[in-house]
Amino acid sequence: MKKKILYFNHGSIVGGASWCLLEIIQELDRSVFEPVVVLGKSGPLVNECEQLNVKVIIEPQFPIVSERYQIRFPLYGLGAVHRHSLQFLRLSRCLRVMKKICASVSPDIVHLNSSVYFPIAWAAKSNKKKPKVVLHVREHWQMYGWCPYRKWFKQWVVKNHVDEVLSITHAGAECFGVENRAVIARDWPDFSTRDSDVDVREALGIQAGSKIFLVPGGIHPSKGTWVAIEAFSELSRKVEGCVLVVLGIPPVNVGGLSEKIKNRLSRLGLHFSVERIYAAASGIPSDRIFLQERVMDIKPYMQASLAIISPFVIPHAAKAALEAGYLSRSAILTDWPEAREYVQDGKTGVLVPPADVAALARAMAELISCPEKIDALEHNASEYVKENFNRADSMESILNAYKG
Repeated sequence: MKKKILYFNHGSIVGGASWCLLEIIQELDRSVFEPVVVLGKSGPLVNECEQLNVKVIIEPQFPIVSERYQIRFPLYGLGAVHRHSLQFLRLSRCLRVMKKICASVSPDIVHLNSSVYFPIAWAAKSNKKKPKVVLHVREHWQMYGWCPYRKWFKQWVVKNHVDEVLSITHAGAECFGVENRAVIARDWPDFSTRDSDVDVREALGIQAGSKIFLVPGGIHPSKGTWVAIEAFSELSRKVEGCVLVVLGIPPVNVGGLSEKIKNRLSRLGLHFSVERIYAAASGIPSDRIFLQERVMDIKPYMQASLAIISPFVIPHAAKAALEAGYLSRSAILTDWPEAREYVQDGKTGVLVPPADVAALARAMAELISCPEKIDALEHNASEYVKENFNRADSMESILNAYKG
């Protein structure tokens, strides 16, 4: 009889943890396991799951509890206090909804594909069947003075209601407080569903011979996209023949009232994500910077690039570095504990201090001026990714968690 696995994923866009979820599902022996995915809202991930013949349940009632965003993002910090307080009040509703889903699906395993969903472990174990709960730690959790109650709650839930813990990095396991329990099951690069023959240079009108730097992007301030754009602005004043391509940037509705308010507040130093990105890009010639919306097929963009930049301003895993190495491309990452597990500085990639515009600009300039360094980085990155981030080892760890 097949084992039913109920996957919970905190996002409905296709990227990051969502790709990892799809890759796990693709590797399952469907004669042994039957996956079902629960999402908080509809989005592109629904279609991707359905193409894999996976049932999707849309249920917005499950609380997300995250400690990743610092007070230096004041609007996010204030919003988090309010949001998390309401989420804890909704836990009783979470229990009721979980019972309803369990009655419908009757899962043998509940796989939380993000640690921000850890309260669901409590809800899952409140059901009579008591499915095995697997927590997959993908986030770096930081602790701040204003949220000790969440530290206690997290530790209590994980200790009493989580059966198996997986983590994509050692750093993530340590900061989540499960380093003694976690099995490291690293993500792996996979382009089997994201492989197209788009000619990026032709599509964007980039001149032949130009050196392309690619930022996978995103507008949340934690992504640090503005850091990469400001660094490139500094670089472009000194170095010719280079361009910056940034993905995941929606257009701004310049005529909207909210946008006018945001622009006015930005002048007072209260920056908003999209506006800050466009402001940073405004001083760069339009033929040298390309702000693109989210793309599904990122492979041709990486292949066309000299280097991939992940400029996170908070600790964060950077799967783009794995994908870059898999395609024999170099990467420049912010020097966080996770990044040191993805890149060996100076050997397989380059690490720069967080939010250091000048250091990032220097790293980009060095890659342009030293072709022999690029060749060495690309070769070493390819070997490093193949050796340390392979599908077989990670799936073995995941399947052992399901069976153990």
